Amino acid sequence: MKTGFMIRVDSLTARATFGYNIGFDKSGSTTELNSCLYIKKVSSNTFNLGINKTDSATYNSTAYNINTTYFVVVKYSFVAGTNNDSTKMYVFTSGVPSTEPTVPTAFAVNGFDLPDEGEIFLSNGYAQDSALAGSSVKYDGIRIATSWNSVITGVSIISSEIPSVYRLGQNYPNPFNPSTNFEFRIGDFGLVSLTIYNSAGEVIKSLINRELSPGIYHADWEASSYPSGVYFYKLTAKGFTETKKMILIK
Repeated sequence: MKTGFMIRVDSLTARATFGYNIGFDKSGSTTELNSCLYIKKVSSNTFNLGINKTDSATYNSTAYNINTTYFVVVKYSFVAGTNNDSTKMYVFTSGVPSTEPTVPTAFAVNGFDLPDEGEIFLSNGYAQDSALAGSSVKYDGIRIATSWNSVITGVSIISSEIPSVYRLGQNYPNPFNPSTNFEFRIGDFGLVSLTIYNSAGEVIKSLINRELSPGIYHADWEASSYPSGVYFYKLTAKGFTETKKMILIK
């Protein structure tokens, strides 16, 4: 079981220590939080990220910066035996590989196994003694899947650098079969849409339709269920609109 998402810590209060906002939960009405992504304050402008299974968290030593967007994947692996399942965390500062890295950013194995994982939770930290109270943490683009390709397919941030202009790049590869990717630049926070049209001008797929922070982004389209032909894709964001042509050849 995997979940992928973007995270940005905008501020950490003077009394902030460590805490979590997202992770896995047991299926059904029973609450049994696990595989939580932990944020541990290092300074007013930096923090570590960590992961737990059901016991204490294991942290990576990298100091991440506030006001910067990162892409994170959390994975729970079922392993035959008793109390030996593992939880792994992958953190990407720029780009996301198409295959799962051999070495995770951090992992944890301590604690009991959870054979009935089935939910993702978001928490404001109400039960953590206000460890992150008053701090500002934002999550976006949450995806849930059982394969690496599925959890990263969609939109991911390449760089949190704030572009001076909006721009939509040419898809690559082009022509393509059956998948292609797009790079685009967003200069300000706001609602962003990336839409696919057929040659008749009909909308056939909405890849993105949500608010995004400034940055350079990557999006994918898997078109195995569509026929060969000419297609168009359009980016719309805060008064900016640009449309480009692509060709699917099977």
